[in-house]
Amino acid sequence: MPTDDAHTLHRIVNDRDANLNVEAGAGTGKTYALVSRVVGLVKWGVRMDNIVAITFTETAAAELSDHIRTRMEQLLDEYHPDNAGDLLYAYITEVELERIARSMGELDQASIQTIHSFAAQLLRQRPMDVGLPPGWSQWDELASAQGFAEKWESWLDRTLGDHSNASPELVGAMQYLIRAGVGIGAWQGLAGEFSAEYHSLRRDDYLRTVDVRAMSEAALDHIQSLRVLGPDPAHPLHEQLTTAMVTIRSVMEVADDPLAAVVAL
Repeated sequence: MPTDDAHTLHRIVNDRDANLNVEAGAGTGKTYALVSRVVGLVKWGVRMDNIVAITFTETAAAELSDHIRTRMEQLLDEYHPDNAGDLLYAYITEVELERIARSMGELDQASIQTIHSFAAQLLRQRPMDVGLPPGWSQWDELASAQGFAEKWESWLDRTLGDHSNASPELVGAMQYLIRAGVGIGAWQGLAGEFSAEYHSLRRDDYLRTVDVRAMSEAALDHIQSLRVLGPDPAHPLHEQLTTAMVTIRSVMEVADDPLAAVVAL
């Protein structure tokens, strides 16, 4: 990092009692500097519910939260290679590490959001101070619920309609839910929860792809051990374990085809 940039970052991180106006072009490290500022405040004892970081879009807010969490995880890992050149890691104390670890669980309490969301949050907290009726936020919630309902209906039309272009993975998942007795009403409820927690769910580590083949092999090994060490061959449970092994082997044969794997179940 050039000397001038290093000096600027040092001020952003350490000049806690000053208001700073930082002007920089694209790709110059603005996000890194802002993350450093936020984590620096945490390191020195500021609680997450006293920190505000405003962005232009919801996507940017979610990404900023991700970056802050990742930076905290880095600092807590004493063997992380990026710590060697990290200004925040230099001379870090056990007390500061404890503050960062505590704040990992309090990150959702920080106001990392768009200006519109932040303003609405303030109005919900103090409606009387600005002349709003105490229940005004219910109208906002109703509007939000109506917006979700419209999006849900549109998604159903696109996905389940006669001209659906849904992916095999999605069709397979939906068939699995139907076979398991989970109806569309439950799907809508789950989708509503995902919508309400949009910012948190933007994190990459919340959603992972499933390795069907690896999971099937692990299940097969486990059932095989139960079958060998478990009940007598004449016991009904032994037959059930055998049937389960046959089903898992059927899934493994089509593990690369999500839809076929669901049908095999």
